[in-house]
Amino acid sequence: MITPLNNLSLARRIVLTFVIILVVLFVLSFVGWISGGWDDAHSEQAQQQRTEPHFVMLLPPSKWDYKLLDLDRRALDEAYTKKIEQLFSIWVADDTGQPERAAKGAWQAKRAFIEAQRALEAREQMMLERDREAK
Repeated sequence: MITPLNNLSLARRIVLTFVIILVVLFVLSFVGWISGGWDDAHSEQAQQQRTEPHFVMLLPPSKWDYKLLDLDRRALDEAYTKKIEQLFSIWVADDTGQPERAAKGAWQAKRAFIEAQRALEAREQMMLERDREAK
């Protein structure tokens, strides 16, 4: 017969709790594996890693459009460089959780840089098409 929980020692209660948690996790993992949930999670993660510009705003035409595009590109380059420098400075000052924190920050900066570059390219393409149509 099963011993009542009141009669179990603290160590046995901890072990029993740990075993119950493991069984629940295995059951949930098995259900996720059977239902194909793991494949969905991987495809969502891969989709998030593919960065595409979400929003490109095009103002009315002006004679400074291409200069502004060039300034935006330079500002983006400088911002990326400053961010990487900042991550390194933080790593040097506080090594808690490093280098994982710095690597994650660098990954996020790279992803944002790529997305912003793609948005700038899309804006440039829209400007070129607008100029072609105007001729």
